[in-house]
Amino acid sequence: MKNLVRVSVLLFVLVVISALYYVKPILNSAVALAARQSCSLKFAAGIPLSLARDTYVDRHIRPLGPYVSIELNEAAESAHASLLGVISSTAIHQPGYGCVLHHGQDIVKLSPYELVASQPVPINERVANANFDVEALRAVIEASFKEPNAQQPRQTMAVLVLSDGELVAEKYADGVTQQTPLPGFSMAKSMTATMIGLLVSHQKLDVLSVVPNAGRLSEAGVTYDQLLRMISGIGVDETGSGRDKNSIMLTQTHDSAQYAVQQGLHDGPGETYEYTGGNAVVLSKQFVEIAGEGDASAAYEFLAEKLLRPLGISSVVLETDGVGTFLGSSFMLASALDWAKLGQLYLQDGVWEGTRLLPVEWTRYVSTKTPQSAERDYGAGFWVAETGGRDSRHEHLPQPPQDAFFMHGMMNQAVYILPGQSLVVVRLGATRSYLESGEWELLAGVLSAYKHDSERARTPEQRGSKAPD
Repeated sequence: MKNLVRVSVLLFVLVVISALYYVKPILNSAVALAARQSCSLKFAAGIPLSLARDTYVDRHIRPLGPYVSIELNEAAESAHASLLGVISSTAIHQPGYGCVLHHGQDIVKLSPYELVASQPVPINERVANANFDVEALRAVIEASFKEPNAQQPRQTMAVLVLSDGELVAEKYADGVTQQTPLPGFSMAKSMTATMIGLLVSHQKLDVLSVVPNAGRLSEAGVTYDQLLRMISGIGVDETGSGRDKNSIMLTQTHDSAQYAVQQGLHDGPGETYEYTGGNAVVLSKQFVEIAGEGDASAAYEFLAEKLLRPLGISSVVLETDGVGTFLGSSFMLASALDWAKLGQLYLQDGVWEGTRLLPVEWTRYVSTKTPQSAERDYGAGFWVAETGGRDSRHEHLPQPPQDAFFMHGMMNQAVYILPGQSLVVVRLGATRSYLESGEWELLAGVLSAYKHDSERARTPEQRGSKAPD
């Protein structure tokens, strides 16, 4: 009898240990994400903690949300998240760079870069009336903020439309304005691709060259192109479970790129497509090494000088790890208007107000489908719509035009670039259910309200080549 009791106790202990081994990384990821999001939304975006929790935080980490306490330190500009006092995480605000998670090591202090002061941009009624059934467009925008399913709320935060480079429609949730920076999540990958494009434009790298100083990736001959197209074979799986290597990289490491490189390869370079943030983080590290010669502050000043200031972007927040590497897979905030400006730059083939900022044909490069991506329709840091931008699970949803390409992020962040119509459509929100966001219906409605021939061809010069005004 005593032996049976001992065996039972031992089995119970083993089960508990196994459960903790499996669950602890998930809990760590959730608590760290709560700390970062709360800190960023409060101190970088100016969104009250209550609104941040109701939208981007608690639903994102459910069912843990109600059990995670979050304390803000206004003086230190930090957020501390704790799960029942057992697991905790702290994020610290760095002016100009959002929030960085503290992992017990010294955080690199970054120098803020200067951006142009934001000026309100009014709707261009002339262009709106010329290009749209304005009442239909207004109805579509209003509908995108409605909540048809209370159990799966859309929580749309911002919708904005540019036509011929002009602002023709916009709407924001309570507490959000034209200047409020909002999370783009995986749309950050499109910014990372843009940063690599800047380096190409300034003759600092060739996308077909092998990435240097990246351990086994360099030894295996992994190229910038393969990282951009998610075909590098990097051993950072991304499942969204919280215990996958991508989640650990983003929430539990001081040096994200070093962690990514240390995972080596699980497949040969160029062989298979696998969507993972590890590719973008390695590229972000390369940007720091090349643009700033290892100095992160210098690298981001290069970005500001060569891209952000010329575009008149004022709200961009690039969040980093502890060593100053932009977490270019997942953590960038910008206002809907500034996200739209980035999309407009691509619509204009990298030209802004007569000045070329990105390489010739860079738009074509990023929007050309990666063959290995099959039905997933991935380009190079952007999604494409070669087969409607849908996999088999989503074939029933409205489809974008075949020439469309787009940025897309978790919780249904989207910037659609529609060359045939000279449109940029932005949708930002905090939607937990992919199918309930109304994103695709919004896009279809905007196209339906558009008056002009959807197949007309336009040159970059005819598409505006200037900031919205």
